[in-house]
Amino acid sequence: ASEKTLSLTQFIQKPAAEHRKDVATATRHPVVHDTKDLIRAHAGDPHQTYGFGEYRHVHYDIVREPTFPRKPDLSKGELASGATVTRTDVWHDPKEPAIVSVAKFSPENFRPVGWAENAPQPTTTVPEGVLDF
Repeated sequence: ASEKTLSLTQFIQKPAAEHRKDVATATRHPVVHDTKDLIRAHAGDPHQTYGFGEYRHVHYDIVREPTFPRKPDLSKGELASGATVTRTDVWHDPKEPAIVSVAKFSPENFRPVGWAENAPQPTTTVPEGVLDF
């Protein structure tokens, strides 16, 4: 559940317009044409864990969301979503109206660290060799 993570969970919370600006100015990795030249993921691969079972992955816990979850530390980049927002006061900022504070937790305001540099930005949806009518 939300208390047990097996991959890197570091997020940046800021307005969507700033995320778009980051994508436009990001330094990207070089283009590769062979899969052996792809870089390793910074967060690791959560599907490469020990103990695969038939039709069931070990890292998908069959556990309910906690009733009283730990309050995420946004300064460390922890993601605040689901039970951690609705069952804690992580969203509360006494210097602004509640509706403004809650709106900051809309999904478009969260991006994983390194997303701007690593997100795919295809130039076309028609690969070379495919007829485009």
